[in-house]
Amino acid sequence: MTDKARAELLADVLSRYEGSPNPRLREITEAAIRHLHAFAEEVHLQRDEWLAGIKFLTAAGQMCDDTRQEFILLSDTLGVSSLVEMLTHDGVEGSTENTVLGPFYVPGSPPRVRGESMLVDPDDGDRVAIRGMVTDVDHRPIAGDSPDAEAIKVLARGHQNLIWARTRQTNQLRNALREYYPAALEAFGDLADPDALAVLGRAPTPDAGAALSLRQLRSALKQGGRQRNLDRRAAGAGLLDARRDQRTHRLHRHDGRRRRGDAWLPVRRIASLVYGTANRFY
Repeated sequence: MTDKARAELLADVLSRYEGSPNPRLREITEAAIRHLHAFAEEVHLQRDEWLAGIKFLTAAGQMCDDTRQEFILLSDTLGVSSLVEMLTHDGVEGSTENTVLGPFYVPGSPPRVRGESMLVDPDDGDRVAIRGMVTDVDHRPIAGDSPDAEAIKVLARGHQNLIWARTRQTNQLRNALREYYPAALEAFGDLADPDALAVLGRAPTPDAGAALSLRQLRSALKQGGRQRNLDRRAAGAGLLDARRDQRTHRLHRHDGRRRRGDAWLPVRRIASLVYGTANRFY
């Protein structure tokens, strides 16, 4: 293909967006098309390579659902997320650069008083003390008692409390499942996920989980808030096979202090607590 033919192809594609009613959308779309054509020409992209890229994007899309967004992760790894943050919040000269949450961000980290060590594990090494103050670009301290600042403090404390509550209750649920319902831990990696809580609320025992049909699983997931990929997720949740957990029946069969049915009460109770906290959190 000659340079003239490639230029004519690009012009023909761009001409299809000339009547776009949204000027900004047209600007973004046309720029993306020009850069995509330039990229393909620069690397002399071949058909099998282009198809491999399509398959990769298709697989990323198939892994997305209501709670998982692979294209955000792809944007992060390509550096686009950080670039967009820089462009969106360019700020003014002398101000701190904006950034996305990095790999060392820990949700629900405990509050520290001024001067308290952040170490969790004992460490005999030298200590580093970091002191700082939040100021505006003119180096004046930010007012901490304004109505807006106080409102933000209240929201931040409430948000933090919900994170702590969800983390604590999720850990309790994990401990209960490890003792009574190990297969559930294999089926659900994130016990705070609405899917896990919806299924555990419907089937808090291995026998109940094994007895659930795909239709019942689909109903539970839908009741828990899922709207997309119900059939696929229901098939995945069907991993709750109680036959691997029959040892839990033997575990409580000779326990005269507790009826076997009572052993499952913590699972349903804690799952309900986590579900309620998650709803308030989001």
